[in-house]
Amino acid sequence: MIAVVDTSVWVSALINPKGFPARIIAHLQRGDFVSATSSYILDELRAVLHRPRIRTKYGLISEEIALHVRKIESHSVLVSLGTPLKLCRDPWDD
Repeated sequence: MIAVVDTSVWVSALINPKGFPARIIAHLQRGDFVSATSSYILDELRAVLHRPRIRTKYGLISEEIALHVRKIESHSVLVSLGTPLKLCRDPWDD
């Protein structure tokens, strides 16, 4: 099974390791599914996790963020996107 996981779920999986989104990481690592992702999603994930407000509130360090992104990336199919679509009011949701 291949699934696209929203950035907010990946963020939640890191900041709350006992929450439901963290279970997705466990399933991903067990090979229960493969994540389809893109460089845009990974870049957004890095940017959100490096926000000072997020890092301070959850005590995240750069190495922890990098490891989280590598876990996701190593169990994902990287999808190459063509010209970005402009379908939503919020450009990040495109």
